[in-house]
Amino acid sequence: MIYKEDFPDIKWVLNEHGAFPSTYSDNACNIIKKHYFAKGEESFFDVVKRVASMIAESGYRGGYFPDAAVTTAFAKRLGGYMLRQQAAFNSPVYYNVGVTDKPQCSACFIQSVEDTMESILDLAKKEGMLFKYGSGTGTNLSALRHKGALLSCGGEASGPVAFMRLYDAGAGVVKSGGRTRRAAKMVLLDHNHPDVEEFIWCKAIEDRVARKLIADGMDETEAYDRVRFQNGNNSVRVSDEFMRAATSEYNDLVAASPHSWQLDMMAQAAWECGDPGIQFIDEVQTGLPVEVPGKINASNPCSEYLFLDDSACNLASINIQMLDPMLQPARFQQCIETFITAMDIIVDMSGYPTPEIEANSKKYRPLGLGLTGVGAYLMTKGLAYGGDRAFQELKTIARDLWDYAYAASEKLAEQLGSPWGGEVRNAQLTLMAPTGTISFMLDAESTGIEPVVAESTVKYLSDGTTMEIIPACVKYASQKWGDHVVKTALGHNPVDVEGHLNMMAAMQPYLSGGISKTINMPSDCTWEDVRDVYVKAWEMGLKSIAIYRDESKANQPVKVKRALPAGAALENVLDGDLRMTTLPVNVEGNGRVKLPDTRDSITHKFTVGGVEGYLTVGLYAEGYPGEIFLNISKEGSTIGGMADAWATAFSMGLQYGVPLEKLVRKFKGSSFSPAGFTGSDEIRAATSIVDYIASWLEVRFLGPDDIDIDDEESDTDMDFAGEYDEGAGTFSGNVCPECGKFTVRTGSCTTCPHCGWNGGCG
Repeated sequence: MIYKEDFPDIKWVLNEHGAFPSTYSDNACNIIKKHYFAKGEESFFDVVKRVASMIAESGYRGGYFPDAAVTTAFAKRLGGYMLRQQAAFNSPVYYNVGVTDKPQCSACFIQSVEDTMESILDLAKKEGMLFKYGSGTGTNLSALRHKGALLSCGGEASGPVAFMRLYDAGAGVVKSGGRTRRAAKMVLLDHNHPDVEEFIWCKAIEDRVARKLIADGMDETEAYDRVRFQNGNNSVRVSDEFMRAATSEYNDLVAASPHSWQLDMMAQAAWECGDPGIQFIDEVQTGLPVEVPGKINASNPCSEYLFLDDSACNLASINIQMLDPMLQPARFQQCIETFITAMDIIVDMSGYPTPEIEANSKKYRPLGLGLTGVGAYLMTKGLAYGGDRAFQELKTIARDLWDYAYAASEKLAEQLGSPWGGEVRNAQLTLMAPTGTISFMLDAESTGIEPVVAESTVKYLSDGTTMEIIPACVKYASQKWGDHVVKTALGHNPVDVEGHLNMMAAMQPYLSGGISKTINMPSDCTWEDVRDVYVKAWEMGLKSIAIYRDESKANQPVKVKRALPAGAALENVLDGDLRMTTLPVNVEGNGRVKLPDTRDSITHKFTVGGVEGYLTVGLYAEGYPGEIFLNISKEGSTIGGMADAWATAFSMGLQYGVPLEKLVRKFKGSSFSPAGFTGSDEIRAATSIVDYIASWLEVRFLGPDDIDIDDEESDTDMDFAGEYDEGAGTFSGNVCPECGKFTVRTGSCTTCPHCGWNGGCG
């Protein structure tokens, strides 16, 4: 139906990943090949042809197009936007369209539950099946009776939090079942449920248990694997009446009501562990094309899809960094019309996990069209992210997005009818998704509504040298507009909390859904600061808000940014409190810092390319590594002897003050046999045993190796690499299950900036 010759402006090149347009980055090519090539496909054109042709043909059969010529023209338009990196569907479309008869095309689901054991257990089954195929789901548990309520058959009800343990365990099992996308879920409870206080604190209490286990010497990952409620996001739903009561009594300094106490508790718990978020019930009901029957009770895991229970939504995003809405308004409008039509076609050609979800999805036909590349776009326009001019620009674009989407849906309703009797065909049209994987596929330099991550990244090469990479939008903006417009998530001029809220407020009035975004806050903020963010979000008319405070997770990695002088040590590494200390007493005259005769150590079993080994790391009293020992299964062989000699040299370097990060950078990427897969969740493959050991030491003791905020000679002693950005950081503190490098937050989910893996939101 479509051919390469239909796109004469696109030059094709053959690289190690396959055939791609010449303008694509190596990273985009790698991600597309890894995630979206179906069996037998060797070119991105094969993917686009498969998807565009199947959608167009299905549309023809459904009466969208009058003849073959119009059908082919539609396929060419749709394919052109994808090939030119101007727009993309959510990942399940590329996975499944043209591959299975009834492709599962939606990334977002909302499911209901009733107060019966049959329904409660059935939800666990349905969640598991959705997780299995890489989708996310959300459910409001307010229908369940409170803990201690009498049952008709005798006994007492367990309450929602007890059943959350069941759902969390199921998500954890599926999460480790071989898929690369994690089990993404949202659990919600209304503020007036009797068990809401237990719900508010459930994750914070488990987090305290994890911290205690870590303080007692347990590995951070293992500690968090042992506690509950780590496989999803929690949110409390509050009404306008609740917020008015809570804020008026709080601000007027009168006796606090239960509403104010609850809001305090939400802020305190979120300050401690990041959960719960808040959804504003009354605002959630607004913004749809027309009023829909029934109450919106829940959302998907990232809170951008808010709709009726037992429904699904397929997503797509326009890359405004590649398709400028202000310079190309006609093409922007045509792109929106094309994708609204394509997404509506997908509703009927899709498969669904339950009859209820299929019925509601085909009746109300909710769609989720949004944007990506917002931060990079604003920067190239000379508009500082979060500022008043950026607010006005983004507001205009959001309004156009809504107007054009509404007009397209209205046209479809005139042509094909509205199954639910509305003026438009689709009961939901626009939202802002995290756009993790597809943003990297589109070579967008920022994801979703987020700012650009950093002013520059530093790649550490296997020969020990470095290469600085400056995003094109940063280089262009600096030269054309000046450094004042370069406001990033990380860096010297970070976006503050108000700036993030401002960008959300610009778009929300023109979205029928919500916005996937987490407001990142500095470690020294107070719970009152968190409460203020909740209140400001409500006052701005946002539908939901979530925060993350830097260092609120005990397994957040840390990174020392300045080299340690010989003999210096680190204190309280596990608690993240890094301070220079005086020299230990066992310093030799030549500057070597020996370990005490009795020392703590960590032993780690590993496998590289089928060869097993054990790494033992001896620790100074402060928790910093001072020696390593390697025991390879082929003891006595050449590889065993070389490993022992290398470990000795590595240990001497540590004891003479060579910073661990320098040694790691030098040896990471060393390539020789044995090499291959490792079986490790943190480092899935290694180019040698030396590469694996260096990578493991980095994961365990340092942090991400490719975000560099300050020069090494900076006066800043250290930077925290987890969620840190001096107020708006984006590192998640987790490692990618595919490549083992550190991930970043994209909205409420996580994405790997190296290989494109997305944590259930793409």
